[in-house]
Amino acid sequence: MPEQTAWPAPQLADVISEALEQVAFVDVFEEAAAGEAVAGASQCVVAHIELHAPWRGTMRMFIPTEDAIALASDAWGEDVDEEQSRGFLGELANIVAGQLLAQSIETDSTEIGCPEVESKADALANLGDWKKFNYDLEGLSMVVALKAA
Repeated sequence: MPEQTAWPAPQLADVISEALEQVAFVDVFEEAAAGEAVAGASQCVVAHIELHAPWRGTMRMFIPTEDAIALASDAWGEDVDEEQSRGFLGELANIVAGQLLAQSIETDSTEIGCPEVESKADALANLGDWKKFNYDLEGLSMVVALKAA
């Protein structure tokens, strides 16, 4: 199958929402204010993952550090620290990216890179041409950004 370079925009938000709900065990709503909360956070946990097939591009997940700790603690049913929350966000990004690719086009083959996770200030800077989705996860804020290669 030839590589795809354009995102199937209509279903992106739904696929991302469903994957977050299944993995993080929270209700997920698209919410513009969530993007503002992430942009205003002093420090965020950022997961970065390369998508190779069938779509080529990059996905990034941004969540304020306090929200990342709360989300990981809720999902795992125990208190976690910042380092553990970064591990959780990396796994979450991996699963969301895989489901995004698998559900975007009928294929048995998807290829993604390994997630890289870091803590970062001013995390949403320089995302001008990225497609951004703002999510409220039961009071926690997250932005998922995609850029086609």
